[in-house]
Amino acid sequence: MLRFLKKNSSSDISFPVNTFKFALIISCNHIAASHIQEYLQATLDSIKNQNFAVKKDIQFFLVLPDKEQAVKAMEKYKNEFFSNSNIIFTDDIPGKIYSCILESSAEYISILNAGDVYTERTLRSVYNYFKSDGCNADVAGIKIESQSNIYNKYNEVFSEKSKTVRLSEKPKAYPRELNCIFIKSVAAKEKIKLQKQSCFDPHMFIIDILENNAGFAAVKSAGIYIKERDTIVFSPEMFDNHISRLLAYITRIYYEIGFIPAFVQNYIMAEIMKMINHSENIMEGYNPIHYDYSDMWDRLSVLLNFVADQIIFIYETSRFNKLLLLKIKHKKYCSVTETENDAVIFYNNMPLYKFSEFTAKIELVSIENGCLIIEGACRYPSCINPEKAKVKAEINGEVIDIEQVKRYTDKYYYEKVYIYEKGFKIVIPLKLEAYRIKLVTEYENKHWYHNDLKYMSVSSVGFEVEGSYYYKNGYVIIAKNSFLTCSACSKARRDELEAVFRKSIKAAEPRRYSKIAEIRDYYFRNVISKKKQIWLIMDRPDRADDNAEAFFRYMINRNEPDIDLYFIISRKSEAFEELSVIGNVIEPFSDEHKKLFTVADYMISSQMAEATINPFDKDLKYFRDLFRNPKQIFLQHGVIHNDHGSTLNKYRRDFYGFITSASAEYHYLLSPKFHYTENEMWLTGMPRFDRLYRNDKKHITIMPTWRKFLTTRVFDENTGTMIWKVNDDFSESEYFNFYNDLINNIKLLDAADKYGYKICFMPHVIFLKETDKFTHNKRTVIYNYEKSYREIYAESSLIVTDYSSAVFDFSYLRQPVIYTQFDFEKFYSEHTVKKGYFNFKRDGFGEVAENLEDTINLIIDYMVHNCELKPKYRERIDNFFNFSDKKCSERIYNRIKEKEA
Repeated sequence: MLRFLKKNSSSDISFPVNTFKFALIISCNHIAASHIQEYLQATLDSIKNQNFAVKKDIQFFLVLPDKEQAVKAMEKYKNEFFSNSNIIFTDDIPGKIYSCILESSAEYISILNAGDVYTERTLRSVYNYFKSDGCNADVAGIKIESQSNIYNKYNEVFSEKSKTVRLSEKPKAYPRELNCIFIKSVAAKEKIKLQKQSCFDPHMFIIDILENNAGFAAVKSAGIYIKERDTIVFSPEMFDNHISRLLAYITRIYYEIGFIPAFVQNYIMAEIMKMINHSENIMEGYNPIHYDYSDMWDRLSVLLNFVADQIIFIYETSRFNKLLLLKIKHKKYCSVTETENDAVIFYNNMPLYKFSEFTAKIELVSIENGCLIIEGACRYPSCINPEKAKVKAEINGEVIDIEQVKRYTDKYYYEKVYIYEKGFKIVIPLKLEAYRIKLVTEYENKHWYHNDLKYMSVSSVGFEVEGSYYYKNGYVIIAKNSFLTCSACSKARRDELEAVFRKSIKAAEPRRYSKIAEIRDYYFRNVISKKKQIWLIMDRPDRADDNAEAFFRYMINRNEPDIDLYFIISRKSEAFEELSVIGNVIEPFSDEHKKLFTVADYMISSQMAEATINPFDKDLKYFRDLFRNPKQIFLQHGVIHNDHGSTLNKYRRDFYGFITSASAEYHYLLSPKFHYTENEMWLTGMPRFDRLYRNDKKHITIMPTWRKFLTTRVFDENTGTMIWKVNDDFSESEYFNFYNDLINNIKLLDAADKYGYKICFMPHVIFLKETDKFTHNKRTVIYNYEKSYREIYAESSLIVTDYSSAVFDFSYLRQPVIYTQFDFEKFYSEHTVKKGYFNFKRDGFGEVAENLEDTINLIIDYMVHNCELKPKYRERIDNFFNFSDKKCSERIYNRIKEKEA
């Protein structure tokens, strides 16, 4: 029997007679429709194995989002699990679970999510403990198995035999999820009256249940595996609303019992940190979201006044988060007391942290023109006044002033800073035999040393391996946890250091030591004796057809006698054989690649992610001193128009040369947040522009970019690197459905037939393996790896994209584009980029559509008018690009040689 629950009147509630042992309320909300049957099956199978008569002892409530899903579930599971007399389907959302609780007719109730799985005999163990002598708890808790560590304190109570846990004694052990507790039916129904039925909050319901006796029965031999789900993203409005709910709730508790139990304070902290950590944007300071936060922070301060400072301090989160909350609570900066070589942070006379515990980042270390140069940033908590902090250096015991570098890498929750970063640059003329360098901060006439130095990936030094060192120009630099040393180094001394370093490598990697030593031996044999420069050139490991291939072909044609060129690409790529005919091609991440990398003069690539250009992968710690040997020239993958300040700035990549194509792009990348100068920023145009051509075949090509939120970063055994793996529910996404509908739209396809055009679809390279999931029709061409972008640009009359920088090439040919941006806000809040200087509606080279219908109508309109570029957009293109002479590669080569002169 399929029926749907209706709202009960809170003023007149009658409870059914208990006829079942357990009522299990299973929620299927926020689960993709394609996964509901799978998740539900896993949960029901675990219930079936509990040694209970399922149809007799268990009453089920399935909370499904719509009637169609309810009918399907009834048809699939009623014979195996349910009878018509003990199952109720409801279309209520989980926020109305109260209806299920009130209508239940069981002794005990539990609420879980589809996909959660009980361990063996969980229900039997819980039932027996409830019935045992001496059990007077209204709640029984079971252990949570999960990938998350947030349940560790709760799970500690299950290390001994089953017992009643008093939260007054273990306030951090309160159950944080409804699916890990069972509640006596009478207690659950009584507590339902305390909450407004229209806004049932499951977590507050737990607190209400535990409030009276502040304890629960921890059943040792019972547990549940929680299915991981998508993280909730808290917009400012959601944060505002949740703070209001928490305030109303905690105020009620305070007026009822006169104080806030410690476990409730821990719950409030958990909710606050969930909101903050999952905030809509952790923003850069130069790109804040426009929202009035003042009232939100004021009310958060009131809420935190119900939480003791000690609770905030011991809560398991970063020290930066704790100090942010204390500052919000007390609405003032901390007090600072100086100790020997250190300083201590205080709030209300409670000592919190030593300043020496806060990290300083070492990013760039080099020796140039007879000077040691060290660059990095010190990190400070939000509870101090950043205007009063000044970074200094202690050189051989003497504290000196150093250059203060303004950084744009402060970390934000919404618009509230929780980490300040102050940059510095130390320049030491090398006139002595030895130097010892420490970092010091001066604050309100107090000083402390930074004893936690973190050496970033771009740094040439580190101390992951005992004996690590960096040698350059007759000096050796050695990194320690709290200081660096730099000293004059003879060949004999360097040989000694290398021997010590290799001993450590051999101890750490006995099986692979010979291979690592072989690569280092190659460097020492060849770095001085090589006869020619070595240039390594690379696009993606498995694909060419980008700026690196174009530049490689140009250099082959130049035939420079003093340069050995190597193109890096997989043998599995279509381009491998073709490029092997014209020049040297090597396998990425091979021993040959690693050896050549150590002695190369230049690493020239359109892709500068470390996972792509780092041939050593996890062994980088054994080659850190050699990794910066090749000068890195970034050819780019496309014209930069979004904000990449957090990923492409000097302190993340430190490019020797950074290729740009347009004055607007060039000046944007010279803005302070990137920290580059005209010496590194080269306005030349991209090499692949030189190879563009036209062979119009009246193709309308749809070519969107990818989405980070539809992928997961995983290790690929085949390539030995990290890759973006497309999520299993890709075909359920708005992105997939939009483009699947677009390429199969009958109105569009009929118009293409009428006007003589062919609709083509080129997915982003990350999504190319998913092309079989799209609906294929005979009138649409879906491209694969074999189709080059250059060929697409040549054959297309119009390109439809979303935010892709790749279509700048097509505009460079003075051809029309359409931007379809149905997910604008989601893209710029959850993808890898932020909005940059380029405004699509103001600066774009074509119209902007925001939905499927407008996109289709625009495409058809262009077909009607023979896909002609409109004068308005021709003018924008002409004003944007600096070059149209097919000499971009030549300019890049000349710039390299100019810098060498």
